[in-house]
Amino acid sequence: MPASSAWPARLALAFLLVVLSSASVLLWRQIDAAQQQRIDERIGYQARSLARQLENTLHLEVASLERIARLWNSLGRLPRASWDEEVELTLRGFPGYQSIQWVGADLHMRWLLPVAGNEAALDFTLAPEHPNYPLAMEARDSGEQRFSGSVELVQGGRGFVLYTPLYRMQEGTRVFDGFLQGVFRVEPLMLQLHDHEYLIAVSRDNSERLQLEAQLQRLSQLDGLTGLYNRRYFDQQLLAEWRRLRRLAAPLALLMLDIDYFKPYNDALGHLAGDDALRKVSAALRESLQREGDTACRYGGEEFAIILANTHQEGAEQVAASIHAAIASLDIKHPSSPLGRLTLSIGITVVDPVIDEQPGELLAQADQALYHAKQRNRTCLWQPPVLDLHQAT
Repeated sequence: MPASSAWPARLALAFLLVVLSSASVLLWRQIDAAQQQRIDERIGYQARSLARQLENTLHLEVASLERIARLWNSLGRLPRASWDEEVELTLRGFPGYQSIQWVGADLHMRWLLPVAGNEAALDFTLAPEHPNYPLAMEARDSGEQRFSGSVELVQGGRGFVLYTPLYRMQEGTRVFDGFLQGVFRVEPLMLQLHDHEYLIAVSRDNSERLQLEAQLQRLSQLDGLTGLYNRRYFDQQLLAEWRRLRRLAAPLALLMLDIDYFKPYNDALGHLAGDDALRKVSAALRESLQREGDTACRYGGEEFAIILANTHQEGAEQVAASIHAAIASLDIKHPSSPLGRLTLSIGITVVDPVIDEQPGELLAQADQALYHAKQRNRTCLWQPPVLDLHQAT
């Protein structure tokens, strides 16, 4: 082949190699993308399945701790021998426990089983700076059990805690007597749900295992019906934002929302219609939040909460007005409402975390604002200290 014609041939060959190389890279990327999609789908399915099984399993353990608490509350503080017997019976029935503890009214550790493997917790005190402190105080004040989110345990590793408040009679008065705490570790729970070989198969690739853990963590933060963040996540996020904004000297706004006349709505149309309405309202709340970091949560039943970081009164009112407009546009028929459609009442409060001492004060003010909104007129918002009422559209 003449030299003059060899160069074009070589260039053509080089060009072909580049094209083939690029095509191969693209093909591998497509294969990787398809494989990743299959992995994501499998992980999503496994995460949802594990979360459901975990929820069912923990439901039984919640009941077992409630039983011990009822004995304590009805008979008075249990003798140590009786407490040990009840706790050992519970521990034998459920290996997912790291320990069961009694923390006294002074929030110092009193009793703990088993001691082996939990020596680091013997001197534990639930101090105000502990991430679970606000949640525990909420359990104490409400008299209801509360699950914490995932935390680093003093015994090592990650887990979560079920706080069950205890009470006893003192001179005819019911007084707080500490917490019955069930401490769970994540790994034993996972091993209990599935045999070891299955977990190895699921977690062959470390990235898959990490994705599974991340999805399980996210599922534990979501309300199953509405897809909004749940009450546990709200408690954690409110405290985290409070601390962050205190460092920044920035305001924090909280909206408490309640569907008006929701019980009559359920009574008239049935619980399936009620669930559908809750999902539609939740979607409207989510779409009304424009900034990344604004958080909408299902607080309980037909009540919702929205955390607005670095937001002044005017900004909070604008969000509330947007929510009212979004709910009105849904035009959900409500036979028991004076307006004939489903509406919301909203309470607003804005505080300066630098000045105010505890995030609980913000929550109490928002609850008060919501109470005033519902007392003065449904379908409205209200905020202290200015008694100003804004009608919804």
